[in-house]
Amino acid sequence: MGFESFQAGGADSTLAGAYVTLPTTCMVYGRGFKNKLPQLLSDLGVSKAFIITGKSLREKTPVIADLENVLGRAHAGTYSGVRQHAPIADIQAALSQVQETGADVLISVGGGSPIDSAKVVAYHIHRQTGNWIPSIAIPTTLSVAETTGAAGYTSEDGRKIAVADQELAPKAILYDGDLALHTPMRLWLSSGIAKILPYVGKQTTGDWKRDAHLVGDAIGELVEDVGLKSTLTEYNVGPEEEEAIATRALGGDKSHPDLQAVRAMVRGYY
Repeated sequence: MGFESFQAGGADSTLAGAYVTLPTTCMVYGRGFKNKLPQLLSDLGVSKAFIITGKSLREKTPVIADLENVLGRAHAGTYSGVRQHAPIADIQAALSQVQETGADVLISVGGGSPIDSAKVVAYHIHRQTGNWIPSIAIPTTLSVAETTGAAGYTSEDGRKIAVADQELAPKAILYDGDLALHTPMRLWLSSGIAKILPYVGKQTTGDWKRDAHLVGDAIGELVEDVGLKSTLTEYNVGPEEEEAIATRALGGDKSHPDLQAVRAMVRGYY
């Protein structure tokens, strides 16, 4: 009996697909739930935890020290040098320390960059050994990087590199309101806005040029309404970077016919 026998009348039977569940075993949430970490380690069958995070959480908040204290003897080490957009140099440094300690589980703490970095560390360990090291994600922003099996990092030449495998998804996710209290409001808003923007301007007019302007205006209004309007100057990006930014936006093509137009746009952000 062929597949055709399952097609009914004039119904459209062309839709097909598959849904693959991620291997995340649990998601726990609640104030003070950082104290659940030892139980999560026990449930996963691991005992040597390595924390991957950023400099701000380590130096400007008690978050990392609190987690290290909760882990106690199960704390194998911490790498707190992850910068924005997960540069490969930071990932390599974290990878080296993880391997030196013999850790058997990673704990990523922070936003998208630390969480993605832990995934990429796991990805490289798998490439080298054939084994997957599990991870636990403790998010402190709204990046939702903890809910996927994909990760991105920045190569030495500034390119964005993506890796994906369902085994990269954290085995457990822990949301603790007490830890989130240390996240600056501006970071909460900006990470949340990043998830809203793809849905701005879904209604189109049919004229792609007009739609582009409508979406751009809507995004600008949204960013300004929530108090996130800023300039490149505020981020210590000098005017001398104008050409480099524009060139990178055009795929590194310095002869691109739109280069001057993009430079003018970048100039408007100072």
